[in-house]
Amino acid sequence: MGGHVSGTGLTPTEGAIEGPFYRPGAPFLAPPCSLVRRPNERGAVLVFSGTVVSTGGQPLGGAVLDLWQASAEGRYSAGAAGSAGAAGGADPTGLFDTGQPPFNFRGRLAVSGDGGFEVTTRIPGAYRDPPGSLAASSLRPAHLHVRVTHPGHHTLTTQLFFEGDPHLESDPAEAVRPGLVTRLDRRADPAEVAARGLIRPFFACTFRFVLSAEP
Repeated sequence: MGGHVSGTGLTPTEGAIEGPFYRPGAPFLAPPCSLVRRPNERGAVLVFSGTVVSTGGQPLGGAVLDLWQASAEGRYSAGAAGSAGAAGGADPTGLFDTGQPPFNFRGRLAVSGDGGFEVTTRIPGAYRDPPGSLAASSLRPAHLHVRVTHPGHHTLTTQLFFEGDPHLESDPAEAVRPGLVTRLDRRADPAEVAARGLIRPFFACTFRFVLSAEP
C-alpha cells in the first residue's frame, strides 16, 4: 500500500505530525533489523517491510528510515540515557517509560539498492491524548512513526496506521489519512514462523513510501 498512481506518476506519501516523542540519534540497525532492545518484549511480533521510491517509481536505494513507536503498553522509551522527556528530563506527556532501555522501539536503517527494507518490531499499543482523559475519543489508534530522507528529495515525516483499528475515525491528533492506513496480515504457516526463529504466529504489514524530488 502507499503511493497512488496519478496521470503524471505516483502521488507522494502524505505527511503527518511528528508529535512530541521523536528523539534524534537513534542507532543505525544492521540486518536483520529489529527495533526491540530488551528480551521478552511484550506484544505481538510485527514484521514491517516495504519500499522507498520516487514519484516516477524509481527505487531510492540508500534512503534512510528513522522509526519510532510506542510499546504494546502504549509507552515510549527515552532516547539517550537521561533524556526521557523534554529539556531537563521533564515528561509533560506522561507517556515515557523509564523502565525501557534507551532507544527501545527506535532505530534508523538504510534501504537496499532496490529500495526495499524490513524491520521486526511489536504491534504498538494505543494511548490517550491528552493523558489521563477517560473519553473514548481520547485514544490514539496504534501507529508507527516514520521519517524518510534521501538526497535530492523532500524529507517525509509521517505515521502509519492499521486497518480495523477501532480508533481510526476518532484520532484526537487528527493524523489519520486513508493513504496512511495499511493492512495487518496474520502469518501462521509453521515453516515461515520457524524460519524467523519464532514459536507463535506473527503479523506482517507492508508500505510503499513515495518521495517527491526537490526543485
